[in-house]
Amino acid sequence: MRTPNLFNSFRARLIFLLVALLGLTLGVQYYVNVRSVRRNAHMLVEQEQAIMAGVALGVNSLSSREYLDTMQKEAKQPLLDQQAGRVKNVMVVDGDGNIQDSLNGDQAPSTNADGSKHFVRVKDVNLPPLNSAVELAESAPLPEGMSTATHLVAGDPGAFYFPVETTKGRWYIIVVLGSANT
Repeated sequence: MRTPNLFNSFRARLIFLLVALLGLTLGVQYYVNVRSVRRNAHMLVEQEQAIMAGVALGVNSLSSREYLDTMQKEAKQPLLDQQAGRVKNVMVVDGDGNIQDSLNGDQAPSTNADGSKHFVRVKDVNLPPLNSAVELAESAPLPEGMSTATHLVAGDPGAFYFPVETTKGRWYIIVVLGSANT
């Protein structure tokens, strides 16, 4: 049986080849897109878990006499581990911008020679872009040094703040995340 002359022509073979290449290209793009969606979904879940672990640690420190670094060691939370986790720092900041507690020992309050406390100010700390962890209807002014980011890129280092009403006024828990690629 003879094949029709249509399949023997150069143009028909070229069109068939182009259609096959187009199908292959679309298939590869679809596969890459599905993998990216899965990776991004995993990254978002990990980020949410890291933020919530940091916020929980910060909230617990408000009612505890222990410092964050001690509480972190007792929590045995892998997301809070400096080497393995995404959480690089958790800070508890009062309404005046003083860091009341921090995972970073250099930012924790210290005692002066006269017995008074010396606080590191949040404006003196180099923070990555800051974003609110929750949307509030009222927007109270943030302490100096806590400015919000205008543009965030997924996976880049960032910091999230969470306002908490205390008997001493509004305080903020800041969770600093490292890059998703680290």
